[in-house]
Amino acid sequence: MGSVRLKFSSAHRCANYRPPLQKEGSLLADQYTICAKCSKAEKKMRLLFVLAIVCASLIEVQSLICKQCAGNICNPVNTTCAARCQTISTILNTGISQKSTLEQGCESVAEPVSFSSGVLSFSSVIRYCTTDCCNTQLTPDSANTTENGLTCIGCASTTAADCTNNQREVKCVGTETQCLSATGTQFIIPSGTIVIKGCATANLCNGTLNLGAFLITLDTGMQCSAATAATTTEAPTTTTEAPTTTTEAPTTTTAAPTTTTAAPTTTTTASSSGESNEASSNSGGSSD
Repeated sequence: MGSVRLKFSSAHRCANYRPPLQKEGSLLADQYTICAKCSKAEKKMRLLFVLAIVCASLIEVQSLICKQCAGNICNPVNTTCAARCQTISTILNTGISQKSTLEQGCESVAEPVSFSSGVLSFSSVIRYCTTDCCNTQLTPDSANTTENGLTCIGCASTTAADCTNNQREVKCVGTETQCLSATGTQFIIPSGTIVIKGCATANLCNGTLNLGAFLITLDTGMQCSAATAATTTEAPTTTTEAPTTTTEAPTTTTAAPTTTTAAPTTTTTASSSGESNEASSNSGGSSD
C-alpha cells in the first residue's frame, strides 16, 4: 500500500487543520504536531502585537503639554513632552550691564550653575513641574544674593596681571562652595580672552558644563579649591553711661508769725466821794 503525501501551501492556516487520528510516527501525525506548534507561535505573536498597541496608548496618555519659549520675555506656545516641563532662568552681570533670559520647554540635560567674582557674575535657576501647562512663568528669576558664610578671592579681567592687581575678597552666595580660577573665551567684550577668579558651584569645576547661555567658554586647565569660612570681626562694644544729675528741689521754710496778745490790765481806783463822805462825817463830830 503506497504512502499518502500531503502538501501544505504557505497560505494554509494550521488552526483550521484537524487531521484524522493516525498512528504515532506516521506522516500525518508528524505534520499535525508541526502545525500545532505553528498555531502556538501565532498566538504568541498576536499577544505581543496587542501588548505593543496597549503600551503605545499608555505612552500617549502620559505625555505632557508644556509651554515653550525663549527670550527676555516669554511668549509661549504649547508643545508635547514625554517627562517633565522645564523652565531655565539665566542671569549674566558684567558689572556694567545685566542680561536675563528665560527658556521653557521639555526637560533637558541641564544643571543649575552660579559664579561670583565681585565684578562678573552669572547663574542659572532650573524649575520642573509635571502637570499640563504648569510652566507658566513669564519673566526670569532674580539672581541669588543670599550669602552662605564662605569667601574666595575674586577678579575678572582680560589679562592675568590685571586680574591679580584688582583681586579682592568675595562673599559666596547660594550653593557656591568652591573657589575657581580659570581662563577662557567670552563674547561680551571685544577682547575675547577672559581671566576669572571667584566663588563657584562644584559642577563648574568639572569643566563639562555648557556656558553658552552666558556667552562664555572656559578652558580645561581650571583650578578649584574649597571656599573658606568668612572671618567675622565684631566691632568693639563701647558703653557710655549718661551722667546722673540729681537736682534737689530747694526747701523753703516759712515760719508762721507769732502773735502775742496780752490780756488787758484793768486798774480800779476807789472813788474820792467816799473819802469826802468820811471826811464829812468826821467833821460833823467835831462840831458837836
